[in-house]
Amino acid sequence: RFWIDFEYNTDLFSPTTIDLMVKCLNGLLEDIATTPDALLSSYHLRLPATKALNWPGQKPTNIKLDAKNISAQFELQAAQTPDALAVDDGKESLSYDELNNRANAIAEQLIKSSTGAKRIALLLGHDSGMVAGLLGTLKAGAQYLALDPRQPEQRLQHLINLGKPDVLLTDKTYEKLASSLTGTTIICITEPDNNTLYSNPEIATQPDDPAYILFTSGSTGIPKGVIQT
Repeated sequence: RFWIDFEYNTDLFSPTTIDLMVKCLNGLLEDIATTPDALLSSYHLRLPATKALNWPGQKPTNIKLDAKNISAQFELQAAQTPDALAVDDGKESLSYDELNNRANAIAEQLIKSSTGAKRIALLLGHDSGMVAGLLGTLKAGAQYLALDPRQPEQRLQHLINLGKPDVLLTDKTYEKLASSLTGTTIICITEPDNNTLYSNPEIATQPDDPAYILFTSGSTGIPKGVIQT
């Protein structure tokens, strides 16, 4: 038996939401204890003794996502619920259709500007632009390496040296910081044209293709990169 204490920011989460998260965790632990030899992908967040999960304010859906890769699954979701809220960073809200269109614009820019790029570093803020950037990278058939612009320049340069991205994707906010980093080609995201409709790129990718590379903190030595599919 063990106990878990939850601390949370009351400006961001309500007690109801935290209570639901605790119940979901409990349901997950019940499944793991019942079937400890099952594949990790077979476990799902659920309420105990239930099969479905609906967050507060979320309408129940019955959408089957049978696409073969992440970007195709997102495109399917955007086609079925285009006006639903996809991301809200506190400054900007985007529907699935708007986010998909912005990601398509980024993918188109990457495809035209960086033919053959397989790994793209993202130097973007923690906002809707980052979400669009990583989706655009996947749509372009590349894997992404997310860089945190709040980290020291030396740390960012070290990750670039280790990750060896073909392209560094940034925006006007961090263009100056990006220009101080070496070892890769810099592409600055073009300001989105909300009046232009961008098509989904026809790039063939498979579920086992690399999606992103994640680096450890390096607190015990040199950061280590792990490629995820």
